[in-house]
Amino acid sequence: MNMGLNARKLGDTLTGDALREFNRQMSEPQRNVLDAIADGIAANSPKRPRLQAPPHIMNGTERAWADVLAARQLAGEIRWWGWEPVKLILAEKTTYTIDFLVLANDGIVEGHEIKGYARDDWAVKFKVARRLHPWVGRWVVVKRENGQWKTTTLGAETPTAALERLLTDVGATLTTEDRT
Repeated sequence: MNMGLNARKLGDTLTGDALREFNRQMSEPQRNVLDAIADGIAANSPKRPRLQAPPHIMNGTERAWADVLAARQLAGEIRWWGWEPVKLILAEKTTYTIDFLVLANDGIVEGHEIKGYARDDWAVKFKVARRLHPWVGRWVVVKRENGQWKTTTLGAETPTAALERLLTDVGATLTTEDRT
């Protein structure tokens, strides 16, 4: 829904109560933004309220995938799902937030990454997350192209697979005894 209004103009012309009444007609993410503005106005701060969107709001592609997951849960295809429920620590001052965490019916935890566009650091963080957090048993990269969902499913990199990859990189191999 495109309202054709900008938050700064709303903050300048509406009282906190009027904003709350206005936002009852909007979607939840839109309401969250306007509630934050209304709270700033209602506090009677001499400064203009901060007009920045709360960082924890789904984008359009994420909202559409959330609808898919909700339908799958209602149909009994998955047990549970959550949006950005976990922030993984990859290194000092480096984190990775899984877009959607899904508990599949087979008991495997899936990490769903929604890609509308990929930032430069995404691929590296994604690979590191797969290696450091094998408790996520499946990783699913989700894209929407021409109105159709495209998914790529990857397994977690097991500790043995990670060790084999590292040894291969340096020209060594694991023996049968090393695997046990």
